[in-house]
Amino acid sequence: MTNGGRICLNMIVKNEMANLERCLGAVAEHINCWVIGDTGSTDGTQDFIRNFFAARNLPGELHEFPFYNFGQARNAALDHAYASPLAYDYLLFDDADMQLVVENKAFRERLDAPGYRFLQRADSGLTYWNTRLVKRDVGARYHGVTHEYIDIPGGAKELRGVWYKDHATGSNRVDKFERDIKLLLGALEKDPENHRSWFYLAQSYRDAGRTAEAAVAYAKRAAMGGWDEEAWNARLQEARCLKKMGDDAGFVRQALAAFNQRPHRAEPLYDLARHYREKGMNDASVLFCEAGLAIARPEQDILFIEDSVYATGLQEEYSIVANYARDPARKDRGRAACNWLALNRGAGDGPRDQAWSNTFFYVQPALALMPSFSARPLGFTAPDGYRPTNPSVARIGKQIVLAQRTVNYTMTEDELQYETNGDAIRTRNFLLRLSDDLDIQSASEILPPVDMPDPVYKGVLGFEDLRLFAINGELWGSACVREFSQDALCQQIIARIEESGSCHLTDWRILHPAGQRIHQKNWMPQVVANPSDIGGDELRFMYLCDPTRTIDDQARTLSETLPPIAAQRFRGGSQLIAFDGGWLCLIHEVQWRQPENRRYYLHRFVWFDKQNSLQKVTRPFFFNKKGIEFAAGLAWHPDESRLLISYGVTDREAWLATVDEAEVRFVLEDVNMLRSGVTDLPQI
Repeated sequence: MTNGGRICLNMIVKNEMANLERCLGAVAEHINCWVIGDTGSTDGTQDFIRNFFAARNLPGELHEFPFYNFGQARNAALDHAYASPLAYDYLLFDDADMQLVVENKAFRERLDAPGYRFLQRADSGLTYWNTRLVKRDVGARYHGVTHEYIDIPGGAKELRGVWYKDHATGSNRVDKFERDIKLLLGALEKDPENHRSWFYLAQSYRDAGRTAEAAVAYAKRAAMGGWDEEAWNARLQEARCLKKMGDDAGFVRQALAAFNQRPHRAEPLYDLARHYREKGMNDASVLFCEAGLAIARPEQDILFIEDSVYATGLQEEYSIVANYARDPARKDRGRAACNWLALNRGAGDGPRDQAWSNTFFYVQPALALMPSFSARPLGFTAPDGYRPTNPSVARIGKQIVLAQRTVNYTMTEDELQYETNGDAIRTRNFLLRLSDDLDIQSASEILPPVDMPDPVYKGVLGFEDLRLFAINGELWGSACVREFSQDALCQQIIARIEESGSCHLTDWRILHPAGQRIHQKNWMPQVVANPSDIGGDELRFMYLCDPTRTIDDQARTLSETLPPIAAQRFRGGSQLIAFDGGWLCLIHEVQWRQPENRRYYLHRFVWFDKQNSLQKVTRPFFFNKKGIEFAAGLAWHPDESRLLISYGVTDREAWLATVDEAEVRFVLEDVNMLRSGVTDLPQI
């Protein structure tokens, strides 16, 4: 219990065993007592309630009475609470399929109004304010046979920091709609011009699947005027019913009427944008999207706010249809909207996943984002039977060095399988030294360690995707190996490259992170210069981007943070290099496109601050073409004004590129302020 206004839980129940544990568990620590009315449970609801509160030493009363309609039943429970000797100041109204969410545990300390409205959120995205807390002595009463409302002398205020999640799983839902229709028709016989009864009759017809009757009832309610929010929503719902009935012209007419009736609400514009997108009229859809995106969430309204429309719905529609725009500026806004939604941690999985998939259609070549980008084939001649792929460029002092992987396989036409003519998959690595003009000056094969044991698994041999880095004046690399495990588990090793005599790996060891035994690939090396004169440079790895996890050279976790964006699909690519007081790297994302039955790799620059917190990111891009590309190297050019990027294409080509560091800096966006594509639109 917390201090403050004393609260009594008040509710009606019937056969709610499936919901009570969740419902009562959410409110127990926030109430002082309870008065509950049961209207005829036969599933043990009464005993559960008594036992639940007894176990928590919370006093209360359980009353039983018949149900005729909701207004009658709720008032009966209310009257029992009013007559109770229990000590409390406020009544908290609840339903069994609701779950109280308390973000401000001190909310009771500031209670002084006659009543309070809580925000109620449904899984559909619908949100609205509903009176849920009433002072004991104000004489509040319920009105209405169903979809009842409570009248509070003195009115109610909005209470922030406390809200209800509507799970819509109550036992009354089974026959609710037909029962409500019967109750509401009976009420309208007595009061045929009751606005609220007409509105909820329309709602009940709709929910019961009686769409044509719902459209008529909504039209009736909309024409009656009265409470403007309810009349507006009736017009919008009429439009939706007409669309469901196949009356497109009627839908457009009434949706436009709904917008004209309440132009600070975007829901009709969202419906129109989606309608025209589904008709293939993308330019028409864009107009409604942009108009809707210019409308902020209507904080002054309390009824039927569809949060999903304002949070992601219009963004999602825009990100789809703007791709077809002939105006380059509009298409770029669509590209930004798609990227924003694909990385939006607060968006639902559905909209975010769809946007991420749609980035494929927007993705541009690196040259379009960074005009200085210049790429060339590396020009290394692989041994007979091998092909160059996935080079890793680095610097040791002023010298450009590069680890060139070569492989003995070719990929099938669909790029899904490896062909080796019956041999194992083999990797051979070569150390290249390059001039400042990126010409190859020397090449030596990097032989495996002399003390390397015989392989346990012989299907994949060699050190894959060796990433070079210089530490304490020596050249090292990290790589993936599979031959040390009978089940071909991918493991990460580090090793020093010894160039005296024959070039070979030495001082090697496998890194074993704690936790579940899983494949370990694409760790990104990070060499941190030790500011003191003791101990030398420190080797770390960026293990994951989301959560952002840094590990040391013993695979022990050093730090882990949650980035502001959804970066779960970011996979390791290059090394981390010092950049603008932090760290820059290249990552890749892999998309599987079912229509083409192919994989596609998209790349981004990512910038971490000095604490290795993910702070900036670029839009996705590709290097040469959409397809399989893999960047395993990033380094400063000795001129300190350009960056070197090394990447492989389709496991058979090795490329090296340069780009001006200023252009990379320009395209990096703060993850807390990603362009959404609509920031240029005026807000209504």
